[in-house]
Amino acid sequence: MNPKAAEAWNFALARLEAARQHIQNDEGDFAMTEIAKAVYMGAGAIFYLLGTGREEQAAHQAAQGLIREMADGDVDAAEAYQLAHKILGHIAHLSPEEDRLPAP
Repeated sequence: MNPKAAEAWNFALARLEAARQHIQNDEGDFAMTEIAKAVYMGAGAIFYLLGTGREEQAAHQAAQGLIREMADGDVDAAEAYQLAHKILGHIAHLSPEEDRLPAP
């Protein structure tokens, strides 16, 4: 696997786990920050694997949409976590079979 993609994906999964822990500790603002990092870096991982294209654009649009919803206060931390988990799952599914990103 592309080392940059692996690094970005591992970072994304670590941030998602950190967000989960913040949610458990009733630290919603910290969780939201970690969730934004997770989806942004997850989208970056698919860029490192595929370059610029429809899949990469879709991943970044999903990440930006969630970050926008979080900033607007449309979702709380627990909802944002669930959406981020789903987005990262879709990104993993977009990865090529020979360089499959593990699902979150």
